[in-house]
Amino acid sequence: MMEILTIIVFMGVVCGVAALILVFRDKLTLRRHMSAEERQTAITKRTARLQRKWATAMFVMALIALPVNVFGLGGRPLRERVIYFIMAALYVWYFLSSYRRHQD
Repeated sequence: MMEILTIIVFMGVVCGVAALILVFRDKLTLRRHMSAEERQTAITKRTARLQRKWATAMFVMALIALPVNVFGLGGRPLRERVIYFIMAALYVWYFLSSYRRHQD
């Protein structure tokens, strides 16, 4: 039980720090004298860029997870390895299919 509470607290701290970084980034990058249209364009571009980077990072992690779970390098039971392998494979498939869709 203590491990779960530690994980929850740690993730809360990480999310809080990330939110503070984003707030300070907004304060620094968005000038006060920008028009509403300029501000919206800047926010839209930044959001799209961050989403692409996040999806690419998740894709790389899923690619690393595939051989780890196939060969049992994590020391987990077979059932967990199969579940994690399927989840990683589904994410890789989703990423590649959405990447192809955006290329067309």
